[in-house]
Amino acid sequence: MRRTTRDGRTVRSSGRSSDAAKRNGVMAPPRPVAVGLDLAGVPHRRTGFCRIDSLGRLTTQVLHSDSEIVRKVARAGAAIVVVDAPLSLPRGRRSIHERHAPHLRACDRELAARRIPFFPVTLGPMRTLTQRGLRLAGRLRRQGLAVVEGYPGGAQDIWGLPRKGAGVERLRRGLRALGLGGPLRRRSITHDELDAVTLGLVGLAHLMGGAEPLGDPEEGILVVPRADLPPPRLGRTEGAGRARSAGRKVTARLALKGGRPRANPTRGALTRPRTIGTTSDGAKTRTTDRSDWSVSARVEATLIKGGH
Repeated sequence: MRRTTRDGRTVRSSGRSSDAAKRNGVMAPPRPVAVGLDLAGVPHRRTGFCRIDSLGRLTTQVLHSDSEIVRKVARAGAAIVVVDAPLSLPRGRRSIHERHAPHLRACDRELAARRIPFFPVTLGPMRTLTQRGLRLAGRLRRQGLAVVEGYPGGAQDIWGLPRKGAGVERLRRGLRALGLGGPLRRRSITHDELDAVTLGLVGLAHLMGGAEPLGDPEEGILVVPRADLPPPRLGRTEGAGRARSAGRKVTARLALKGGRPRANPTRGALTRPRTIGTTSDGAKTRTTDRSDWSVSARVEATLIKGGH
């Protein structure tokens, strides 16, 4: 067994000391738990829920009303809740209904820079989803829960998984190949639950240092997996051999592409990021200065072909 000392070192220990601690009434800290919510814009549509821990044990369910969602999440004991819905407005926008106000946030521009398709928060039905996401996140945060925005389609692109648009069964098999079982054995599992599972994995990746925030914290961030790492390797799960194999394949793709890979939204493959600047000595670099980002109307129209 491995344990972490007070100074942050990871050391090996025998299981007998753990057993002795239990007999003496000292319990080990709980394993990290994440919740993924694939939120619907309105209550009569399906919201996918997933609770997953670091051993890969997971449960999924379809929920509907806000009260039902809040009650289920509150009982999950999660260290983080990842929601597929915009949880912030673009800087300078006072309302989702303003016609002549910014349409994109900094995190949206970062997705565009990585060529990951998405829907702007002000586009049609996304307005309703944004309103519900903001309302629900507020209720959960008032209960002391850590709530962040996630994007299952973007995570699936980065990890090389098929999106639900490519086929629900393909996405189910892709998640199964990571060593996950439980409800994923059911062919009848909904795409909402599969996206919630993806978000739960993003939450665990975030807790384990395998995710990164996009955007401006003062405006609102979006959490996505790190493109230079495979999906989190969980504990003893069914199909652990397949999980190790999937992890090796992802790592191999990263090594073959070189540099810091990103997702290609047209194929779900990992490609090398585009160089968009040079230093004074002629070396190539990739700028992160938000003032250099610009998204034309044509690009914005292209982005909405994919998305949530």
